[in-house]
Amino acid sequence: MPIDVNLLPRTAVTTWLRLARLPLQGAEALLNRQNGNGNAAEWGPALAFDSFEASVKGTVGSLLRDQKLQDEATAARERVERLRQAARLQVEADQRKAEAQQEFEQRREAVDEAKSETEQRKQEQQARLQREEAEAKRRVDEQAAAKEREAQEAREEVESRLEDQERLAEQRRLQAEREALAERKEAVEAKGEALKLDKAARATKAKRKSDS
Repeated sequence: MPIDVNLLPRTAVTTWLRLARLPLQGAEALLNRQNGNGNAAEWGPALAFDSFEASVKGTVGSLLRDQKLQDEATAARERVERLRQAARLQVEADQRKAEAQQEFEQRREAVDEAKSETEQRKQEQQARLQREEAEAKRRVDEQAAAKEREAQEAREEVESRLEDQERLAEQRRLQAEREALAERKEAVEAKGEALKLDKAARATKAKRKSDS
């Protein structure tokens, strides 16, 4: 069976990267337990290692002209970029929510200050400020929901692209296997044909000897 000359270097690189990531795995597992449904894939050190891994695979793949390593490096870089984008959107959503919550708290303090005024003004201002509080809270919820939707869409896009890349990689693997089988079949047929020709030559030679 032919041996892929890139397989051993590729395996060595993959194994080395897997071993290098081991110290992070315990921390990632702990992060998952602490955050419940939190996404450890967006954790800063994990993203930094993924970026490093993509750089290593890209460099080695370019040096060895290993298209598989280069494809993996490209896919990893795209994944890291989209996860970072999703993390940035989430940070923006949290920041907007915090700012809106601060505004809401400030308005609530204004309600408390208004309570020191006359009873009539107190009732009028209280009604007005309650409406403003409701509007501020509505804006908080709308802004937070909008940013959450953006972050979710970014994560879904990352997952969709990864699925597409995995399907493409599987198709390439199957095509390579089919080509390898076809080559082996041709080699077997060629060997069989050579054996037939050799057998026929031997028979002809033997016949000539017997005739002489």
